Amino acid sequence: MKKAPKELTRATANRRGFLQTGLLGSAAALVYPVLGAARAASAIPTALPEVKTFELDEITITALQERMKSGQYSSRSITEKYLQRIADIDKQGPL
Repeated sequence: MKKAPKELTRATANRRGFLQTGLLGSAAALVYPVLGAARAASAIPTALPEVKTFELDEITITALQERMKSGQYSSRSITEKYLQRIADIDKQGPL
């Protein structure tokens, strides 16, 4: 029986190592996000603080424009309301 040349054996071993490393790397790339998501999910507090309602929460651009035309709002008053909302959230956190 003939022995395989030394170069061929070394190339096969390198190819095998390359494929094993690639497979392990791929498995790690698939598993890592799942583990990260599990950690993030466990970090969510169970009781969320009450969110203060905001007058302009669900208002549309069309409704804002209509109220500006009627004089109910001005661009300044809308801006002030949003700036106050931002300040409230910054002081108390997003929730």
